[in-house]
Amino acid sequence: MSKKLITTAIPYMNGVPHIGHALEVILTDVIARGYRLLGEEVFFLTGADEHGSKILKTAETAGRDVMDMLDENVRHFQDMNTALSISNDGYIRTTDKEKHWPVVQALWMRMYNNIDPETWERDIYKKTYAGYYCDREERFVTEEELDENKCLKEGGAPTRWTEDENYFFRLSRYSDTIKEKLMNGEVKITPEFRQNEMIAMIGDGLEDVSFSRTKKQLTWGIPVPNDSDHVMYVWCDALTNYLSWSPFFEEQRAKSKEQNEGIENLFKNWNCELHVIGKDIARFHCLTWIGMLLSGWINLPKNILVHGFVNDKDGAKMSKSVGNVIDPHAMIAEYGSDTVRLYMTSEVGVGQDLNFSDERIRSIHNDVLANNYGNLVNRVISLWIAHRDKEPTPASLERKGIGGLKIFSTRYLDALKTNNTQWMFAVIQELLNDANIMLNTTEPWKKQGEEKSNILIDWISYVYYITHMLSPFIPKATSKVMKAMGIKEGTTLDDPISIDLNTITKPEILFEKKFS
Repeated sequence: MSKKLITTAIPYMNGVPHIGHALEVILTDVIARGYRLLGEEVFFLTGADEHGSKILKTAETAGRDVMDMLDENVRHFQDMNTALSISNDGYIRTTDKEKHWPVVQALWMRMYNNIDPETWERDIYKKTYAGYYCDREERFVTEEELDENKCLKEGGAPTRWTEDENYFFRLSRYSDTIKEKLMNGEVKITPEFRQNEMIAMIGDGLEDVSFSRTKKQLTWGIPVPNDSDHVMYVWCDALTNYLSWSPFFEEQRAKSKEQNEGIENLFKNWNCELHVIGKDIARFHCLTWIGMLLSGWINLPKNILVHGFVNDKDGAKMSKSVGNVIDPHAMIAEYGSDTVRLYMTSEVGVGQDLNFSDERIRSIHNDVLANNYGNLVNRVISLWIAHRDKEPTPASLERKGIGGLKIFSTRYLDALKTNNTQWMFAVIQELLNDANIMLNTTEPWKKQGEEKSNILIDWISYVYYITHMLSPFIPKATSKVMKAMGIKEGTTLDDPISIDLNTITKPEILFEKKFS
């Protein structure tokens, strides 16, 4: 079975993480854990984007060595991932000269040597360019995109006039092919309105993309392999991270005596199930990256999930200047990582913005996690232990589950296959509500003997299924329940239930109700 490669975008390391970074890595983690729950082998990759002019300027302004600053910022992001129980299998840094640089340079040469048989033009070429450049978006912009102040009409980012000799990627050559791949679903972009947006953006054709800077302008980057006067700029470097630490390449590193052989095998066999990215960088992943892969004769990703932003409660974009940015560590300290994870992935539809609400996250904690889930687990296990200690009971529970529960699990898995975490949780919420109502209706505490045993065993099955379905969302709490119930690590949703009923113990309190 081949591993499913699932990736986040790699955040830019010119500062510390904010809540938007947390959203992306949590969303990706829930999906990755969901696939593992199906029994799929997953390789979940995240990392750090560490090159470019903004990185160098930030370090120079602070009077710091650039690598010292980057090491510190990377630690902040990795600490956030640890605090959020992120289960990534790999972490790639674009300053990694052993893993990343050779792959980037090999891809550059592969694209450089791709020559159009009709025009004899290379896919990477050098030219002198003069125009407006946006540092925030890391790209040249057209006059049509600018307002009267030479700022971007959309977003208001400032631009500057620049003239320089750059290498460019001939993205225009692939306009029609990219459009075809998006329209026929070979690359599926979710939500659908983002796919339509990308297709519309192609219009009459895409513009070529600046791929380098002269060392006079920028020294901080990966050297262009065929020109010592240039360093690569942004997109060829950053986007290639999805290739440079993939599960297939790790196998090739071990097998291949020569690095070049391993890289060539990587290019032939790379396979990506899903990229999870923010809407602000959709054009680069859905258009530029697809063009790069076509130029390099490399497989295309199957799916690209474009998520929205986290805004403040009034729907305003968070920014340092406004002072409404939320620190993920402060959020975790106040609400707990499981509550943060569930709130961030259950509140809005695919691709929609989340307007942060203290009221809603507190309701998730108190009403859903403490009252519904925590209360159900506590009542069922407490009733079973009290019954087991008084009367003879079966030693083990081995069954394929209850029919009604399988219907819920099927709906849950259908939602997972479309990467819709809101729908996944909606199924769990419905099951939780029904379970608590039915527990009160069946009143097992009023029954005796074998009848009571059978009813409680059914309820242990409910807890088993609900805990599994919740595990991608709230891994800390569900791992405690699984340990208390003796559920083996790595058990999938389709595995028969197998529990030693005599060893079930009561888990520690999962969620204390703490918000009034």
